Amino acid sequence: MKKMLILILITTLLRVEAFCPPNVTGRIAENLKSKSESKYRELVYIEKLRFTLRMQESGFDYSAIGANGEIGAYQFMPVEWAKKAMKYLHREVPATIHYQDTIAFCDIQELVMKKGYTIDQIAAFWNSGNPNSRKKGINKAGVPFDVPAYINSFKKVYESIDRAWGNQNQYNLFLYTRTDILVKKS
Repeated sequence: MKKMLILILITTLLRVEAFCPPNVTGRIAENLKSKSESKYRELVYIEKLRFTLRMQESGFDYSAIGANGEIGAYQFMPVEWAKKAMKYLHREVPATIHYQDTIAFCDIQELVMKKGYTIDQIAAFWNSGNPNSRKKGINKAGVPFDVPAYINSFKKVYESIDRAWGNQNQYNLFLYTRTDILVKKS
């Protein structure tokens, strides 16, 4: 059964690679040959992080608009959205559910696989743009921020998701959260 799940995941990843450029997925692509269980765990980790960010940033609201003008479920700044769309998809795209999830997945994958960020660094980076920031204050738009509180909240959400997903028997939930990326929509 485990071998079947790993094979399904590997087949799925080949489809995901169509959305992420080689510089982001290169490390996964190299390891696909071995079809190792550790790759499965890495991808579940990335998916849990994406799920956590979506919950933390907007409560799963893909149409959310933040106090600073952030957009979507992951609260991308519009300028950053445009940059990331060009980086990962090589074109401008609307902030649809599909593209939000695709760009978030590619971004998180890069932070984890290429840059080696820890969960604290990912939370700090997403909240402040700096993986090592631990600042508190009020930004230029007059909106208060507290990076350490964000990191703590992020970790609590992640831990609850980790407990809920539990083990590899939760593969169906993992696959369900991936359908927006796996099925190319026009």
